[in-house]
Formats: sequence, C-alpha cells, structure tokens
Amino acid sequence: SEMCIRDRDIVGAVPSLGKPAFTLQIADQSAWRGQDILFICLEMSRREMIARTLSRLTLLYAQENNLDQKKIPKTGRDITTKSRYEGYDQEDETAIHQAIINYEKFSERMDMIESMGEIKASEIRDLVRTHILFTGNRPVVIVDYLQILSPADPRASDKSNMDTAVKELKHISRDFKIPVLAISSLNRANYDEELTFQAFKESGAIAVPYTNLPLP
Repeated sequence: SEMCIRDRDIVGAVPSLGKPAFTLQIADQSAWRGQDILFICLEMSRREMIARTLSRLTLLYAQENNLDQKKIPKTGRDITTKSRYEGYDQEDETAIHQAIINYEKFSERMDMIESMGEIKASEIRDLVRTHILFTGNRPVVIVDYLQILSPADPRASDKSNMDTAVKELKHISRDFKIPVLAISSLNRANYDEELTFQAFKESGAIAVPYTNLPLP
C-alpha cells in the first residue's frame, strides 16, 4: 500500500486506503495545536467526518486508560446509530462522552464546509477570505476531494477543468500564504504500479514542480 503526497498539498492513493482518514487526522492534530482549519467536505457529510474523529478519540481513550481495545473503540457508525446505544454499558458511554469532551477542546478551530460537489475551486478563495475576515486567522485548507470540485467550465474537458482547479488552489496557497491540502484520485492504470506524480487523475498540473508553498 502506498500513499503519495505532492509538495505538501496533494494526497493521492488507491481507493479504500484511508485518504480522508489521513487528512482528517492531520486536521484534528493541527486544530488541537491551535491552527484554524477550513475543511471542504465534498464527498462525506460534516456529520460523518465528526463521527470519524470521535471514533479515533474513543480508541485513544481506551489506549490511555488501558481498556479493552476490542470493546471500547467505536466506529463512526457506532456513534451515529442510535439503536446501537441500547447495547452499550456505562464504560462504552463514558468513552463516547469523553471523546465528545476532547473534541470540543479543538472543534472551534474546525470550520467544515459541507457541499455535494457544488463548490468551485475559485469559490474556495472567497471562503478563505471570509474566514480570515471574521476570525483574523489564516486557515489550513483541506479539500476532500479534488475531482468532486464543481467544474470551472462545464463545457471544458475533465483534464482542462482539473488543471484549472489545481492552479487555483496553488494561487490560493500563494496569495494567502497558507497550506492547501487536497485529496486526489489516481488513474486506474496505476493501481498496481509504483506511484508517481503522473498517476494523479486527470491533471498534468499536479506533476508540474512549483515553489513558495508555506509550511504549516
């Protein structure tokens, strides 16, 4: 299994390898340390993303308290499905409650924008500008994921629209001096081969070298 990160701003991997989980953990850890996060949720709902974080926090709770790591950690579905709570004992409920308390310690730094593919890359610029205007803080931007961004020109080819989106995200990073991290699909032909930057789906722009990206 391989995951490829391009210049700290594009994450690509074969399906089901955990790209959203990986980037969400980056977001959680950054928010915990006081960094504002602007998370563009295009594939999963905000509710699902929060449930994933709570799931990870129940695992950490079990590890820190030497509890049964097969029983205590809850999946995102365990947390969001009400009927499952009927079988939980006090220990289970305490783990979930503590996960919620821990999440609240950094959740105010997590600005999640939920949209089913209705956001263009150019509109992310406005979201960043608005976030800075209202909070005074420059956020780390995470896009989940690149290929679901609304096309800049519906009449253009997928490759042309993807190149436009990648370039716009680069410009946002440069203009606001912020890190921009985006999840990308890979070309199906590269699933069983060693990953290269040319494997990123639809866009040659991802593989073009560029500089001046700020560190987190």
